[in-house]
Parts: sequence; C-alpha cells; structure tokens
Amino acid sequence: MPSGDPNDQLLIDAIYEDRLAALDDPEAVAVSTAIGRRTADDVAEAVAQLTADGLQAEAVGDPLAPAQRHSAVLAVSDADSALVAARSLAQLGYRPWDAIEGAIGEVHRRFRNGLSLARATDVTTVLSLTWPAAGSEVTQRLPSALVPNAADHEWLASKLPLPKALWPVLFAARPVRLAAQRAGIAPAPGAALGPFLSTPTDLIEPLLDLAEVGPDDVVADLGCGDGRILMEAAKRGCRCIGVEREADLVAAARRRAEDEGVADRVTIIEGDALTARAQLSDVSAYFVFVPAEAAVDVVRTLLSTGGSGTRIVAHEQHRLPTPPPGAVSLPLLHGQGVTVAHRWTIT
Repeated sequence: MPSGDPNDQLLIDAIYEDRLAALDDPEAVAVSTAIGRRTADDVAEAVAQLTADGLQAEAVGDPLAPAQRHSAVLAVSDADSALVAARSLAQLGYRPWDAIEGAIGEVHRRFRNGLSLARATDVTTVLSLTWPAAGSEVTQRLPSALVPNAADHEWLASKLPLPKALWPVLFAARPVRLAAQRAGIAPAPGAALGPFLSTPTDLIEPLLDLAEVGPDDVVADLGCGDGRILMEAAKRGCRCIGVEREADLVAAARRRAEDEGVADRVTIIEGDALTARAQLSDVSAYFVFVPAEAAVDVVRTLLSTGGSGTRIVAHEQHRLPTPPPGAVSLPLLHGQGVTVAHRWTIT
C-alpha cells in the first residue's frame, strides 16, 4: 500500500500515530507550526466571543503548540455553561456534532462531560468543550455505549416530538433502535458518517494532481460537503458531480458553484451514492473523504462497479482498517493541511 519511499512511510506512520509535530523534518515542522498558530488564533477568537457574551472558558494546554490537527479544548464550569457556549459560538460558525436542544440536550447535561463543535472555513477547526463530571457515582460510571446519542434522538424524533422533560425515553429508545437497525427494519442513521469535516483548501490541488484530473474527466465527490473539491476540478474543465446528504451543505455547494462561475459544469445531488447511481455511470475519478471505517466500504463498492481506468482517491489522518489492495499511499503536507491520501486505479 505505501508508495515505496522510506521517507513517505515515516511521515505516514507519524500522521497515523499523531506525532507529526514531533518529527525533525522541515516539511513537518513548517506545517505543524502553521497549524498551531492558526489554532491559537481560532481559540483566541472563540474565547473573546464567549467573554463578550458573559461566559468564561479557558484553553486546556497550549493551542499555539505545533500540531497536525486544527483542534483545541476549552474548559467551562459545567454542562449548562457548555450548552450556552455552544449557542454563543454558533455566531462564529461553529456547529455542534450532536443535537443540544430538547431531550438530547438534557442527556448531555446529565451524563456527559464533553461537547464538540466544528467550523469549516479553509480548514476545519474543532473545539471541544469540557466540564467536570457531575451527577451520582452511578451516572459517572454508566458505560458510554448505553448513553443515547444524536442518532437515537433523530430516530425517535422522526416518530414523535420529544420535549426536554422526556429525556429518560431516549434510554428506552436506544436498544430498540439498535435492534431494529440490526434487523434491517431501521436504516443506519445519517450521523453514522459523522459531522462534516472539510478538506483543507491547501490540499485540494495536490489531491486533484494525485488523481491526475484533467479536462476530459468526470469527477465525483461522495460526501462533497460545500463542494470545494468539485469547484477546483471544474476549473480544470471537468464535469463534476457532488453527492451530499445534508440539505444545508447541498445548498451551500450549489451557491458556491454559482459564485465561482462553474454551475454549468457542477451538479449537486442531495442523497447518497445509491440515490445518485444512475448519474455516476460515466465517472472517471472519485474522491472520498468520510471516516476511515466508512471509506473502506465505499472504496470496495467503487472498485467492484467502476470502469477500467477509473481512479479512486480517499484521504484520512486515521489508518484505514483492512483497506482494499492495490493502493498507492502518500503523505500530503502543504500549507495548513495534513492527510494520508490513497489512490486506487481500476484495471
């Protein structure tokens, strides 16, 4: 799977093990230092916003330290403060990974001590709000697998409204949903693919180059988010198809195509790969940026259905579990972007 270059493999291993910032490598030092500086700026902006809204938060650790991810931890006093802070940071474009209103918000308040927010700009910045664990010894020791999450709330809320006071119903709903999902009665939740994490803009051109994208290609991005990869591919003369399940991101991608003057070459489909199957028959280059476990399944499907010469590029900072054979894997470090990219070519 590696490219064969020993230095590439050194960088790949360091990325997978989250120790890129510790390497004595000029490229790794430059990128991780830039990420640390950007993260520190984002943390300062967030703290200023919270302070302006009368909230207190303190950075945990040194956000300025070199890093390979744009992420930081902010400590707040308690769960209620975290929920209020999440609403405050929405003014800066941060979105919670889980729903925080109503019954699921009450579950967060009683049984969790962390809440993650993400903002996608030219990079994705992740802020984790933490607070001291509260509640009884029983609630503190409750295994996280038993605590309801956004998928349980989404499934139940589609059947009946669930106000805050009825939060215990989510504990009864969770095993029912999981059993129904295993039996094929309930579909896997959309949240299974996780929140939208944007590909850093600094990595888009290197990824397009890896896929050898040119004007004769039809390019598809499965889970295209705001469409940023497609826009750059379209500027190379390609016809582009994006598939995205979140309606707000579909709208954002369509607006972006209009704003960048490539709407005549970009089609954005709301749904999943199955929904869009008929429109993907001519695709010659696929891009996949979803969590590692899901990426493997998607790539296997594409390898079995794509035509000869089709290129598939997936990238992640996490090691792919049992990846399909035949990939060339490369570390990509550029500007403020870090990833490991894998390319398969169907023969």
